[in-house]
Amino acid sequence: MLKFFDFFARKKAEQSTVLSNLNPEMQSPLFAHSLDKKKIHHAYDFEQWYKKLEPYTFTSRIIAIDKETAIAFTHYYREVMIGHANTLTRQDRLIIAEMENTLASILEEDFHGKEVFIRMSNRSPKDGIAIRDLNTAGFQAYQDIVQKNTSLNEQLIGLTDLQMKNLNCRTTQEIFNLILTSERVYTDLLEAIRCSASEEDQWSTAIILREWEAELRQEHEFRLFVYQNKVTAISQYNTYCHYPSYNDTELQKKIVKRLKNFAEELSPLIKLDNYILDLALIGDRVIVIELNPFHPSTGACLFSWQTDESILKNRETDSMPILRVNDSPPQDQARWIELILNQQEEYLNNISNYPAYQSNINQSTAQNKAYRSR
Repeated sequence: MLKFFDFFARKKAEQSTVLSNLNPEMQSPLFAHSLDKKKIHHAYDFEQWYKKLEPYTFTSRIIAIDKETAIAFTHYYREVMIGHANTLTRQDRLIIAEMENTLASILEEDFHGKEVFIRMSNRSPKDGIAIRDLNTAGFQAYQDIVQKNTSLNEQLIGLTDLQMKNLNCRTTQEIFNLILTSERVYTDLLEAIRCSASEEDQWSTAIILREWEAELRQEHEFRLFVYQNKVTAISQYNTYCHYPSYNDTELQKKIVKRLKNFAEELSPLIKLDNYILDLALIGDRVIVIELNPFHPSTGACLFSWQTDESILKNRETDSMPILRVNDSPPQDQARWIELILNQQEEYLNNISNYPAYQSNINQSTAQNKAYRSR
C-alpha cells in the first residue's frame, strides 16, 4: 500500500509513465513480473481474508466485477484523467451505469443509506477525487484548518483527518468519482487485465463497500509486521504526523501489548506465516483494517525493508515487538501541507475538468434505460 498521499508529489510527473509502463500489451519481462506480483498478493486480497476475520473487522459487501467492467474503468481514467480522447466508448458507459445501479441497490438494501468506505480487492481509491472537494466550500475547509492552527503538526493532523473524512460515501456518484479518478485503482486494474492473458491467471477483482466508522482516527491506526507467526515490529500508520500522546512510554507499552495479544489471537484464523496486519484502536475495540504481504511492495511505514531487516525478521521468541512512532514532528511537514493545499487549489481552479463522470453517467443511464426498453 502506498503512503497516505504520496501521489500528490508525483502524480503529474508520472501520468505519462503510467500509460507507457502499464499498457496491457507489455513486453514479456514485465508481464512475468506482474504475474509474480499478483501471485504474491492474491492471498492477501480482501476477498481471501474477509470471511476469516469478519467478526474482527467492519461489515462489508463484496461485489465482483468482470474483465469488461475493469476495462471500462480504465478507459474512463485514460480519457478523463490523462486526456486520451475517444477512449471511453458507449458500451463502457453502459457497463459503468449498470454497475452504478447495482451499487445503488446494495447501498439501500444492505447499508440503508448509511455512509460507507469504498475499496477494491487490492487497495482503496484514497488518491481519487472526493466530490465534496470540488467546490469552494470544500477548498475553504482545508484553508480553515491551516488558519486555525499555528503549529505545522496540528495543521497536518487536521488536513489528513479531513482527507480521510472526505472518503466516506453515501451515493454511487461519490463512490464512482473516487474509483474512476484513482491512479491506484487504474494501475491495479491494468495489471489485472494484463495478467488475465495468462492461462495461469484466475480473474478475481471486486468493489468492496465497507461500513464507515466515524470514530476511527489515524492517530490510532498501526501497521504490524508478523514474521514466522511472531509480531516483530509495530509502526504508527500515518507517518507524516507527530501525535504527542505517543511520547508517554507507559502508553506505548500498553499499545504494544494490546496489539500483540490481538494479533496472536488472530494468527490461527489467518493461517499465514508472514504478513502485515493493519489494526485500529477504537475505544475498547481492536479492529482489522487490512492484511498485506510481508514484502517490499507493502510500505514499511517508519521501518525500512533495506536497513531494518533484522528487526522485521527477528526470530527471538521471547522478545517484544519494536514500536516506532514519531517522537517529534517530521521536518518535511511544510512541504506536505503545501502539496495538499496546492492539490485542492488545482481542483478548484480546474473544476470543469473533473465533473465529467456525472454527466457521462447521467447520459449513460438514460441510454441504458432506452436500450433495455427495446
